[in-house]
Order: sequence, then structure tokens, then C-alpha cells
Amino acid sequence: MKHAPLTQFDGPGGSPRPRCVAFLLASVLCLQPTAFAASDDFSSGTDAAWTHSDIGFGGVQTYDASGFNYHLAATVGGFGFSYAGSFLGGPLSAFAIDFDLLSWGGGAQKFGAYARATGINTFAGVSGYMFSYEPDNGQVLIRQMTSANQAGQNLASTTFLLDVTKQYHFTFSGDGSSFNGAISEIGGPSTPVVQLAATDTTWTSGLPGVLGFGAGVPTDFTIDNFVAVVPEPSAAALLLVGSLAVAWPLRRRRAGAR
Repeated sequence: MKHAPLTQFDGPGGSPRPRCVAFLLASVLCLQPTAFAASDDFSSGTDAAWTHSDIGFGGVQTYDASGFNYHLAATVGGFGFSYAGSFLGGPLSAFAIDFDLLSWGGGAQKFGAYARATGINTFAGVSGYMFSYEPDNGQVLIRQMTSANQAGQNLASTTFLLDVTKQYHFTFSGDGSSFNGAISEIGGPSTPVVQLAATDTTWTSGLPGVLGFGAGVPTDFTIDNFVAVVPEPSAAALLLVGSLAVAWPLRRRRAGAR
């Protein structure tokens, strides 16, 4: 049994225990007026609150929360790409997004957190900022995305191969022109395995969510415990949220891989 987002989740053996980052994050939100907060731990077994994105690349998209996590997948369409994106809540400017990455497929696909998204159901129109991972080469990016990646530029990059036998916590935050991304191993050291920072002024507001696309390969990844928040004043609060996201005891129940 899973419990309400931002409060607790099932520990080993099914017994509930506190999620430290959730308690501290809730404390931050109590201290700061909250412009927006959205979360989903998929306890309902559905993604009814999410908006699916279809930019006309073809292929069959799958959005499945029946396993009490969120599995996004897509086959390769007629343009040679696979694509699946899903967004929660309304437009944001400053943001802090985090989620747990439970499992993923291989190949030249990129998946991760997407922020300030626009054009999510316009042909080849989705634009915004993405903090992504690519399994075939371990590339991690903060990228300014334009027209479904037909244009845009890498703002920051590094390489780190994630271990498919482990699970990871992703954090992506932005305030004004500044962006930060981090990946931490769940159940591992508190120090992130990846940290990136970037600046850009192209996109100022849009939807938060998760997105994946593949070049000639299917999109396939599963997440859990999605949270998007914007405390105000955003700059100081986002720094605190980011530090909490990478400092909480990185341990959670192991979900069954898809």
C-alpha cells in the first residue's frame, strides 16, 4: 500500500516510514508562500491528472500507472523517432522538479525532467528545458529544446553511466536564467553522482513534467514519486529545496522493474 504524496511511502516489508525529504520539503512550503505545488506517487493506479503530449511523430504511446508507478513508452513512428511526454499542473516560471527513476530501456533515447514546456500537442512543437539521461553513452544534459529538438542547444553536459541494477533520484530546478540538475543513487551516498548547472533566457514559463524520445529506438522508462513545487521568494527557497533533495537518506522500497 502506498501513502499520500509528500508524506510517506512504504518501506521494506510494506510498513510505512517517513520520507525525510518530503517532511523537510513540506516544512519549507509552510515557511514560504507556495505559488504552485503538484505531486503524484501513483497510488491511485492511474495518471488521470496528467496531460499527455503528442507532437505527431507517430508510433504508439503508452502511459501506464497501473503498477503504482509511472511507465512511459513509445514505439518508433514513421519519422524514425519515438516520443512520450506527460505533464502535471499549470505553467511555471521558477520550479523545482524531482522524481525517482526506477527502470529504463537502452539505446539512443533521452529521458528525464522537462520544464517550461510549451506546444506539447503541436506538431513537432514542444519546446522548453530538459534535464535528460541517454543510456547508450551515459550522456547527461541540461538542454534548451526548440521545436521537438529540431533546434536548441546543449547548455551543460557530462557523462555518467547509470547502473541498471540500481535506482536513482533526479532533481531539476530553475529560477530566472539559472538551472541546476542532479542525479543521486537511491540507497547510496548522499553526494550526487551527477551535478550540472547552466544559464539561458530563451523560455520563461511553461509546464513541468517528464519526457522521453528516441532516435530509431523505442522510448521506455519508469518513474515514481513525482513532485513539482515553486516556493516564493523562489531563489532562496529553491536553493534549500535542491539541497534537501540531494541530502535526504537515499533509501526507498525497490519497485519491480518493467
